[in-house]
Amino acid sequence: MRTPLRFNDENLRLSDFVDEILVECPKCSKKAVVRKNKKPKTGATLTCPECHYRTRDNMMRYDIHLKAYCNACAHPIVVNKFLQKKPVYELSIVCPKCKTEENYQAKVTKLNCSAVTNRSYTDPWFGCELWLQYSFKSDVFWANNYEHLDYMKRYIQAGLRERFNREFYTMVEKLPTFIKSAKNRDKLLKLIDRMEKK
Repeated sequence: MRTPLRFNDENLRLSDFVDEILVECPKCSKKAVVRKNKKPKTGATLTCPECHYRTRDNMMRYDIHLKAYCNACAHPIVVNKFLQKKPVYELSIVCPKCKTEENYQAKVTKLNCSAVTNRSYTDPWFGCELWLQYSFKSDVFWANNYEHLDYMKRYIQAGLRERFNREFYTMVEKLPTFIKSAKNRDKLLKLIDRMEKK
């Protein structure tokens, strides 16, 4: 009897696969790389080896709206700022009538200004389509990079899936049902083979 392949959950989270994300270049549609900057909270850099496009500018934009009444004189206050580079959740406003300055909570809407938006999954910094994604029945199977893809491949092909000493929900525990289902195993592995060659 053949021994089933064994998968040991390494307690990895999706955040363990975001230092380098493969995306479709917004300029030439070839494979580009989004690398998280080494300094914390400094964003990422997108580089395309095909067309040599490079940017650190975040393609995410924000619409900021405020509709309120002055706390001093009840005069209406309306502010609309479109396509801002940074979200601002609190605005300091001087009432045009009584000249009282106060802070008001604004409503922020996140927009994706990437040139490519026709698929389901994008990187978190630039909003570019992930390079490694394909439709699977009514779902989308995706991976951030080849390391992420390999980890899921080992999980999918395993007949025995084991977890040890976990202190939090791991990435594989949060996978959608269509990936966990044994009936989809062969089709998903064929799809992964295609993705590995992409």
